[in-house]
Amino acid sequence: MGITRRRFFVLGTQLSGAVVTAFLGVPIVGWLLWPLFHHRQTVWRSLGRIGDLPIEQPVTRRVSFPPQPQSWSSTQDTWIVFLVRYRSGEIRVFSNICTHMQCPVRWEPAIGQFLCPCHGGLYDIFGDNVGGPPPKPLPQWIHRIGPDGTLYLTDELDEVMP
Repeated sequence: MGITRRRFFVLGTQLSGAVVTAFLGVPIVGWLLWPLFHHRQTVWRSLGRIGDLPIEQPVTRRVSFPPQPQSWSSTQDTWIVFLVRYRSGEIRVFSNICTHMQCPVRWEPAIGQFLCPCHGGLYDIFGDNVGGPPPKPLPQWIHRIGPDGTLYLTDELDEVMP
């Protein structure tokens, strides 16, 4: 007594299901475990000396970063940032992306605020939202000041807002 036809098809179906599960499961497991083994390369870009920045007048800079190894794109990421030096000596580097609908904001010297043209969002000189629909303050970039007074920026946003 050998294997029945019914048993043969049941085993064949189960084997086919196991093969399909393996083919689909390996990439999914790899995607889930990838952050544990990935070591992100931190790139710092010079934005100039902090002594050259005017007090409480945002300065716009364009910054380019190489693509990350996991990125689908092979082109550099280019960002526009606002540098602000305060009377207290503190330096902040703001993103130009509104927290409401990700439209680009600009500094309006006539009103002394950052303005989002899409829905009228307003941010003060400290990046706090003061009008319109934005739910959060302007995002800030992680930065550092070198021993010679040069301001450096990395391609990471600071998730913890002051």
